[in-house]
Amino acid sequence: MHRILAIDPGESSGWFMQESHEDTVAFLKGTIVLDRVRFWELLVLTQPNIIIYEEFKLYPHKARALIGNTFYTCEIIGLIKLYADIAKETKLFKQGASGRKYVHATTQDPNWLLAKELSDCPTTNHTFDAYQHFCMFMHKNKNLVNEVCT
Repeated sequence: MHRILAIDPGESSGWFMQESHEDTVAFLKGTIVLDRVRFWELLVLTQPNIIIYEEFKLYPHKARALIGNTFYTCEIIGLIKLYADIAKETKLFKQGASGRKYVHATTQDPNWLLAKELSDCPTTNHTFDAYQHFCMFMHKNKNLVNEVCT
């Protein structure tokens, strides 16, 4: 069995997960808003083999707009990294925010629709962003997924 968890971290942290066991594949999704404990519980309860997350970068031309920001996104990324340090088998992969825009994922994709059917968790744009990160990762790393998850 393997689990791949994609995360769009932030005040509204979207997530998308694929769980595979032999010939069965399930997809789940959701959003966690301003709740570090619930986010940690997501990591602990799902025990992913792979975590994909959108990295955070502070660009000089945007620094002024972030004066006074608490950088909650960085706190969530810290939880992700801490979990991976504790759960030695979990592999971490970060992706840039712009890369997901080049994935042609839609809300009509079969995997997205299945996740929508199986999961009654709240969904936001950040949930779909996490799905796009999942699609981009799977497109680029199919061989790696087989290697890590077997």
